[in-house]
Amino acid sequence: MPLITKGNVPGLELQPGWSIDNDGYGLLTSRLTFRCKKESVGDRPKKLDAHPEDSRLQCHRSSYTQDGAWATVVAEYVGLEAGTYTPIQWAADFSGSTQPIQSHPNFVNVKFGTATPLKDLGWDKDAQAFPEDNSVAETNGLVGIRQFIAPEMAVTGTFYTSDKSWLQKWADGVGKTFEALPGDSSVVLISTFQPISPNHDRKSLLTGIAYEMYAHLYKVNFQAKVATGGFHKFVYDRAPTT
Repeated sequence: MPLITKGNVPGLELQPGWSIDNDGYGLLTSRLTFRCKKESVGDRPKKLDAHPEDSRLQCHRSSYTQDGAWATVVAEYVGLEAGTYTPIQWAADFSGSTQPIQSHPNFVNVKFGTATPLKDLGWDKDAQAFPEDNSVAETNGLVGIRQFIAPEMAVTGTFYTSDKSWLQKWADGVGKTFEALPGDSSVVLISTFQPISPNHDRKSLLTGIAYEMYAHLYKVNFQAKVATGGFHKFVYDRAPTT
């Protein structure tokens, strides 16, 4: 059967019912459907093409299906509501990690719970232990103790950014300590901070980041640790902080 049309048929005809969604953190997504003649599918939206109704969004990908002389094109777009990055979506996990007893806040100086530093309660420097034949260690119940469980907090976050230089700062901050991150006032932290020494002056360490690209946006995931004993400023470099 011959194709019958009426009037001029544009290359791509945007179909009604489209929408732009906001994820609640400022990430915009949109999925548009177009109809066209099959010879016009080469004009379908390409990666980084602007959204026809909202230039804040750019095309991430598109696909098409053919039905006889006609084709249906579906294009997906992403963008930011405002600015160059979205607020961080936070998650946290509180736990304990095994640490050598020498790093305990009470080992050299008393911080809580005892009148005497642990090293003066039967610690043998050569054996690196509280030996069983030491009466002081035995009296204080420290025989055999070489480690302790230190409270720790693992923090993860996700955000989107269009700014490559902003992502570069995060990448350069891995393995470094920091004091604050954008929007972290809502994060619940361990409230007891007992630095092991005056040099353990920062309690947060950026341990890793990963990213994916969607059109012009980077989706960034990061991990950080919060240690109640702090991180030593001679051991860990200090990242610029907010």
